[in-house]
Amino acid sequence: MNASYEGLGPDNGSYCDDGYPADPIAPTTYGGIGQSQSGTHYVGPFTPDKNNSVVVTLTAASAGGAANPHPSTKNDSNAGVGFLVTCYAIEMTTTGTTSIAGVDQIIVGQPFTATVTTGGLPSSGDTYAWTAPSPGGSGAPFTNYQASLASAAVTLFTDPTTSSLACFFSAASTGLTPSCKYHCGVLDADITVTRQHPILVMSPTINDPHTGCGTMNLLSGPPWALNSTNPTAFELWGDEYAGTTTGTIYVAWVADPSGFGSTPGKYGYVQILEGTGYSSWTLDTAFPYPNVGGWYSSPSNNSALTVWDDQPGFTNLRAYSDRTFDTAFQMYVFYMPPGSGAVYVPLKCIKWFADGEYTYAAPNTWTQQDLGSELGNQVVPVPPGSFPTWTSVTQ
Repeated sequence: MNASYEGLGPDNGSYCDDGYPADPIAPTTYGGIGQSQSGTHYVGPFTPDKNNSVVVTLTAASAGGAANPHPSTKNDSNAGVGFLVTCYAIEMTTTGTTSIAGVDQIIVGQPFTATVTTGGLPSSGDTYAWTAPSPGGSGAPFTNYQASLASAAVTLFTDPTTSSLACFFSAASTGLTPSCKYHCGVLDADITVTRQHPILVMSPTINDPHTGCGTMNLLSGPPWALNSTNPTAFELWGDEYAGTTTGTIYVAWVADPSGFGSTPGKYGYVQILEGTGYSSWTLDTAFPYPNVGGWYSSPSNNSALTVWDDQPGFTNLRAYSDRTFDTAFQMYVFYMPPGSGAVYVPLKCIKWFADGEYTYAAPNTWTQQDLGSELGNQVVPVPPGSFPTWTSVTQ
């Protein structure tokens, strides 16, 4: 006996989508008497709202009979239709955010993950393409940043091409929404999956009432004082704050964003240099810089100022008749937020230069000249996605 089948789809008399506004994907053909067929798959428009619902109404008519009956043959036939409807919820789940006043928030440097789940949909040839979650460049996502005394290296944002994304953010953002283009191999369909609600990326507050830079001078000390007749050092000198004079001073305090709990983050000062004796950017002395208190606590109610200073230059002056000190510095305010898995993030950068020359002629004739010691761009926020790197430390 032969079988006929009208087929599925919104243009036929019997169909399974009840007018749902979607296109049929990969229709199949009827398999014959005693067999089943999988019907037509439909991919509806993805709406990232858990309160939405989908209603599927199924209707069918069936009949059986012989196509060309013979008068001497008894023709018995029956037909039946059964339905099995499976709905797969394709959505994005995330971790790392904190709900504050009904808004999902995260601090720069805290770990963030996003995963596309398919609700048990069979996987065959699936692919995932993530878009950097930073509309207009905000948020500045990056994959990792590891900084220590020995080295500092950054891994900028890269598409993992898997169902899960893991990253951090280095800049504030007012509305950040991760997005992934999921290709379902079973349905041969592309589905764009986004997070249901935007994320607010928060950055700590920096209060920095003083930044200054002196000039290169012949000195004697300690205690240090100007001395151009019998000097023991040629160093940066002349910046003053709260009764203290040295080469350059930066004063600041850092406060965590509010609402993230009672455990504070920490901050400190890290400096790299390039110039006299160093042909590439090199970590200056220690991590963090040693002439301050190391890593400071940064609770949201902290208003205690911390002071960083530096006084670079030469000693052992009489060993040279003419010597130039010409070095560029970049001093960063490093911050690590509270929470497990957090990484350092540079918040601000102070670019400054120490440049000067002295001459010496026995027995005791000295000249000095500052050649351009200055603050470069004053105190500037670190450009989104920019990180200091180094592979060595000064000796």
